[in-house]
Amino acid sequence: MNDITKDIKEILGRIGNSKKTYGKLLVGNGRNLEIFKNHISELAAKIQSADENIYNSLIEINKISFNSNDEYSSIYNSQIQRNYYINSCCYNALQAIVKFIDSDSFQSKLKIAKARIFISHSNLDIKYIDAFVEMLEKIGFKPEHLFCSSIQGYNVALNENIISHLSTELNNVDDLYIIMMLSSNYYNSPVCLNEMGVALMKIEYQAILLPKFGFSDIKGAIDPLKASLKLDDSANRISRLNETKDKFVEKFGLQELDNDIWERHRTKFFEAVDKIKRQNNIADKKKLKETKKFEG
Repeated sequence: MNDITKDIKEILGRIGNSKKTYGKLLVGNGRNLEIFKNHISELAAKIQSADENIYNSLIEINKISFNSNDEYSSIYNSQIQRNYYINSCCYNALQAIVKFIDSDSFQSKLKIAKARIFISHSNLDIKYIDAFVEMLEKIGFKPEHLFCSSIQGYNVALNENIISHLSTELNNVDDLYIIMMLSSNYYNSPVCLNEMGVALMKIEYQAILLPKFGFSDIKGAIDPLKASLKLDDSANRISRLNETKDKFVEKFGLQELDNDIWERHRTKFFEAVDKIKRQNNIADKKKLKETKKFEG
């Protein structure tokens, strides 16, 4: 985006100089106008997620700012060319907007707006993932912040390859945070292991251990310091989840929840996790019993 604002500032500089020579804020011919308007449109698209008001202002400037009131003959052909101008009010507004967008405060805001979480998981663990995503929604996450292939509203388009989509995210999203939901199912999935490989290329990732999966089960190059939350570790999971929530609030610019409200959401999440674990244990025992019966 810095290239776009640089180009716009250079054009604004030339337009400002034209005022001294011609007494008007000259953009140039139709081709010059097209280039200038395309830069403004690109800038608007880049900052929309961070500031809807500035986005709307840029769109309006592109609609109403330019006019032409003189014609001239091209020296290259006989066609009549037009000069286009920008009115002083919009010129000044555009200068102020570009200056503000370049400021540290807006760049910080833009970084937060563009940050995304990718939840890498096995679809066999979907019940845990669903509970986790629901908790993220409760603390303020929006669809534009979240990518989770198994949850409707946060997944990839039909027939789109997940690994290709993740690669696109890595290339286009400046601040992608990856959460690996580790389990035996995760390590048995080639897709998940591919996603892990991508995650380990990133500085920002976190590993969360699903129930019945221990720290000693972790394989690969995962940093143990980034795998501190184990969902069935009753002794430490409350404090670890609090730390994770605080990190998310800061990183994604979420509104801080009242402590009582957060504790209620946290309790419901762990209740859901424990219920899923009990259901899975019952299903595993039933499956084992049926297997022994079949073998016997």
